[in-house]
Amino acid sequence: MQSSDTAGIDLDFRPSSYFWPLGLEKHLLARIKGAERKAALQRLIDAGRLDDIPEYLAQSALSSDERQMLGRIHPAFMGGEYLPNLMANEVMVARVTIASTTQDVTCVYARRGKNRVHYRVVDEYGGDTLSGRTTRTSTRPLKLGDLTSFFLVAWPIFDVLEMNFGDSGYDLDELQGFIVGAESVFYPGFEALYRRRVREWAATKSRVVGMNQVPDDHWIYDEGASITFIAPTPGPGSLISRPRKAAPGVAKGVGKLRPNATATRLLEALCEAMRGNEAMSGDDVPDVIELEDGEEVEWVASTYAHEQLINLFVCRAAGEPETLLATEHGDRGVLQSVDGPWGSVEAAKASYGPVPEGWSDL
Repeated sequence: MQSSDTAGIDLDFRPSSYFWPLGLEKHLLARIKGAERKAALQRLIDAGRLDDIPEYLAQSALSSDERQMLGRIHPAFMGGEYLPNLMANEVMVARVTIASTTQDVTCVYARRGKNRVHYRVVDEYGGDTLSGRTTRTSTRPLKLGDLTSFFLVAWPIFDVLEMNFGDSGYDLDELQGFIVGAESVFYPGFEALYRRRVREWAATKSRVVGMNQVPDDHWIYDEGASITFIAPTPGPGSLISRPRKAAPGVAKGVGKLRPNATATRLLEALCEAMRGNEAMSGDDVPDVIELEDGEEVEWVASTYAHEQLINLFVCRAAGEPETLLATEHGDRGVLQSVDGPWGSVEAAKASYGPVPEGWSDL
């Protein structure tokens, strides 16, 4: 059964293949980089005018002179043209175009290897707009839910929306209009799922828009509880942290698994960061503290559930047991942090209950 937030979208949909044999139309659309050229090509295909497709529309990439010529017509015509060139046996699996001045495009590429499919998320800025894990592999084409989660982690669209609409109230029509297209010739439900994730994010922002006014003394760092919160206390416009159930196999009455030294310092640092209204993504979390000899913070898994991006970390300290730490990202960054009691990564995942999109192991 699908959760209500993905009703009508088949998260388990998996295309049979990304590669040949494909129809001519799908092959052309899966390799063309430019946003405007792709749109023009799609119009000709829809009109059944395959014989009228000019060479410059059918080619995957343009020359430097051709790109400059398009840019002189209008900056938006450069959109997508500065993506990395596709390698042999590589196609565009999914792409998102935004209404920036140059109509920037970000894509998931897939390449056929000997025994696996190799994926990479690419942008038009040499990877400067990407974060998190940008590559992965699979033995078969990904399910729709897994592909979308991978894309959302690799390219933080919510950070882009925050930067552009954080001061204007997160109007949903404006947010959706900023996303010119979320397209895939392989996944019919990709755009619907992507835009639904944007809608869920916007709803979360609306509910917690008053959090910046929460006084410092309303933030809790409860070291003695079974769950450590970094979240506002109940009140108008604030979120109420909900406890996580103990992982399966943890008997009632078992004492709290104490965080090791690394996790304890990390929790305190996260709390201070939130008091200062500092936003952070998953790959920022290990940098909140300066690691000492024998310490390590490893980002091990990520998913999107409960209207939040959830990241799992393993904290290691010399001579102490590992501690698993979760951070839940919504609103301005980390809303709450949870430290167990978990004895394994799988137990931490299980404590969140059913996750329709599954977990991405990093």
